[in-house]
Amino acid sequence: MRRTFPAALAFAAGVATTGAGGSLISVLYPFLPASHYQWISRLLGIIVLGGLGSLAGATVGALLIGMGETLTTAYISPQWQTAVAYVVIFAVLLLRPQGLFGSRIREDVATA
Repeated sequence: MRRTFPAALAFAAGVATTGAGGSLISVLYPFLPASHYQWISRLLGIIVLGGLGSLAGATVGALLIGMGETLTTAYISPQWQTAVAYVVIFAVLLLRPQGLFGSRIREDVATA
C-alpha cells in the first residue's frame, strides 16, 4: 500500500496539469473535430526529438521547437511556423538518431 502512493501522486499531478493545460489552450485555440492532427504531430515530434523515455529530453525538445517556431514567426513569416518543427526534428535526427537525450542501444546483443 505504501509503495503505490508515489505512483498515485504522480498520476494525480499529471492529470491535474493536463486538465489545466487543456483548459488554458482551449482559450487560445478553438477545438475542431480534425484539430487533433496538428497536436499529435507536434507532440510526437517533441518526444522523438528529445529521446524516447527521457523527460528532460522532452522538455528541451519542446523548448527548442517552441522557440524555433516563435523566432520564425517573428523574424521570417508566420507561414513557415509549421515547417520549423519538422526541419528541427530532421536536422537533429540526422546528427543524433536516438534524439537529444536518448541512449544508444547495442544491436549486437540479443535481448532474451
